[in-house]
Amino acid sequence: MATKRRTTKAADAPPPILLRGTPRHLDATVSVTNEGDRAVTVRSATVRGPDVRTTTARVGARLAAGSTGTVPVSVSLPASTAPGSYPVELEVAGVARDAVLQVEADLDLRISPSRLLAQRGQQPLSVRITNAGNVSVPIASVLRARLWTNGVVGDLDVEVGLDSPVTVEPGVTVDATGHVSVPDDLDPTRRHQARIPVGTATLVVVVLPSDEKPTTARKSR
Repeated sequence: MATKRRTTKAADAPPPILLRGTPRHLDATVSVTNEGDRAVTVRSATVRGPDVRTTTARVGARLAAGSTGTVPVSVSLPASTAPGSYPVELEVAGVARDAVLQVEADLDLRISPSRLLAQRGQQPLSVRITNAGNVSVPIASVLRARLWTNGVVGDLDVEVGLDSPVTVEPGVTVDATGHVSVPDDLDPTRRHQARIPVGTATLVVVVLPSDEKPTTARKSR
């Protein structure tokens, strides 16, 4: 295996190595030759380029003396790295080759709390929304979902209204306020649940049985 870093010449250079995936996990396999006279374990590689910070890639392979084998390489970038192609240099076992990081979109929106208890009528809402992905996620100001009762979907909606529409940028946390509206005429002896879509996240609204009577009588389901 080469002990000094060398770069392949343009005339005989193979196509760039393509590492594809979401920012936290881009993978490829690289052909490596052990030019030494003893077995060698390849444990790491280096990625460097004009648009990405120099980083160490994870590698795990053992090559016999004088052998050539494929080495799996895994690169991790900051989670907010935007989708796109990033030309880089990938150095494995002292040999540097052209490579491309093909970063794919990663939709990872998180909401806290993700479950809340609600009562019939309207109540205030305060949630924290975090974009742990790498693309902007818009959130509408009015969100609705059907109520489920005993595993059966009904014909009533729970509504979440935010004080204003929100767009959560990658790596950003937003505190949003608004209200939750639950229909008054639910069967108070049953538990009800609605899964409200908040961007790509889900807010589960649970209405527990209570001793209060509905304002409008409904036939029990």
